Amino acid sequence: MSSSCRIDFTGQQGGLCVSEPVRLSRTQPAALSSHMSTTAWNSFCDQIDAALQSLDKVKHIARVGTFVFFAGFLCFMVLPFVSMAASDPWSGGGSSGPTFLIFLLGPLILMVGMMGTQCWAASRGRAAMREVEAVCEDISKQYSALSFHVRFEYIVYGRYGGSNYYAGNNHNYHHRGGSTHTTNYIEVNIADVESRGDMGIASAPPLVTASVVRGTEKSAAERLGDLDNIRGMLSEEEYERKRKEILDSL
Repeated sequence: MSSSCRIDFTGQQGGLCVSEPVRLSRTQPAALSSHMSTTAWNSFCDQIDAALQSLDKVKHIARVGTFVFFAGFLCFMVLPFVSMAASDPWSGGGSSGPTFLIFLLGPLILMVGMMGTQCWAASRGRAAMREVEAVCEDISKQYSALSFHVRFEYIVYGRYGGSNYYAGNNHNYHHRGGSTHTTNYIEVNIADVESRGDMGIASAPPLVTASVVRGTEKSAAERLGDLDNIRGMLSEEEYERKRKEILDSL
């Protein structure tokens, strides 16, 4: 029977706001130890980490953008009150118009910028995962018994009691309240070696060699009989040559 194992990525929890880089877990699953050497495993991890390295810059820009958004939003919320407190109450409020306009447009500009940053980060994340998929496809071609695939799962963080509910690998789920988080991992399918015939690699039929031992312990008739028994393993030319050698020894 075929089996499978899972390889997780580190640094995914918390999304883009966490400074920990996204990398492949370096712990080799026990199921792969009989199929991949330690050197091959480390090389595979290095290739995956190289494909994920571009996410380091993406996470940094996303964190800075999030900080700017919240700091700017807070400033625009406080600005009208500061302006009203600093204005002359006997001036008739002539400066309230520009202040009110900034109060409306400022948060809107920040929200558009924040959404644009998030869309850009998501696009770069998908591009990085496509590179990971390419690495998995290449490594799968090197091992006939192994098949590497990038998977994703949805995790629903429940509102009540802080419970976490695993939602699986499909989009068809429903939940009440809480929030969702998407993580990726690599699934390795391991084919049954016996059912695939030596890990799926076609092998040549065993080479059968036959020889007639020349000696005094057997008569010519016995050696001719032995030769007839293995005739199906020899070509016609080899059979005639061996037969001639036996006859010549008389």
